Amino acid sequence: MKTTLSPELRALRLLTQLHYGRPRPSKVLSKIRQRDHRQTSRWGWRTHIRGIGLGLKRTNLEFVEGVHCLTLYVRRKLPEHRLPVQERIPKRLKLASVGQEVLTDIVELRGRITAHAASMIQPGNEVGHEQGEPGTLGLLVRKAGSPGVLALGCSHVLARSGVVDPAASNRVEHPLDVNADPEQNRFGQLTTDFVTLSRDEKASEDFALARVEVPWRPALADTGLIVSGIIDPTTIAQGTATLMNGVKTKDAHGIVLNSNWSGTVSDVPFVGDVDFENLVSYQTACLPGDSGTVVLQDGTTMALGIHIAGSPADNFGLFMPLGPVFDRLGLQVVAEEGSQ
Repeated sequence: MKTTLSPELRALRLLTQLHYGRPRPSKVLSKIRQRDHRQTSRWGWRTHIRGIGLGLKRTNLEFVEGVHCLTLYVRRKLPEHRLPVQERIPKRLKLASVGQEVLTDIVELRGRITAHAASMIQPGNEVGHEQGEPGTLGLLVRKAGSPGVLALGCSHVLARSGVVDPAASNRVEHPLDVNADPEQNRFGQLTTDFVTLSRDEKASEDFALARVEVPWRPALADTGLIVSGIIDPTTIAQGTATLMNGVKTKDAHGIVLNSNWSGTVSDVPFVGDVDFENLVSYQTACLPGDSGTVVLQDGTTMALGIHIAGSPADNFGLFMPLGPVFDRLGLQVVAEEGSQ
């Protein structure tokens, strides 16, 4: 059965392809897409717009139930009369390739959206690649049919964003201490299951798996990180209540803003600025060092995804849904006590 995409989703996908994908010569675009590109190219995609997504329309900071829109996050929201005509984002946007009007919502994000980098090991601990930056261990998992326990976190925390030498030791540490003996804080070793991030390639995932080689235990109830399952990403909707407990930020209650966010994350360790798509944006307190921590549906033990970036000044975060990775790699959450 063919699913009909909403005009808002079609507009989101079109603008992501036109402005966050690899630059393409105008002659490669169809005439109708060239028209859409000319109409939207002066909005400031690299200087003014921080990201785009689907959301509910907001009036006076309150969501309008049932009114969907294309949300554009900007560095500064100026009165329309202060902007040149060609730089104004219309309240109702009609793109030739979509053929229907969609509502827009402009949301100001003044802080930078930066990558939150990050014995016994357990979810919520500070972890990092031996030559990397610290973040948070999100989950302990197993691959179906395989022995051993794996630590799941962000690639930019556990795998230096994929900038690793396969022949090197690639130790992962808890906590990360560059002044300690390399073996002192080692809890395991990076596997070959990790995402390589790049300034030149759009990404939709930021995760890595490391083999756990020390005693471990699942998160305890008082950490707020108990996980019993993974939520289907297609069911993550605007307004979903969230809970995040990172190394730096504890007991952060939030709410999903956009379930399909595209934009640029600045200062990803070892890479620089990276364009992302298919992330989920949410309103939450967060700090550098929280990357990798699991984001729960508040009031449940079900995981929505892992936190990968945010703008602390704006109480704005981004997480990567976990469902696709779990399905593709055959992962299962570890919930019982154990040791290696």
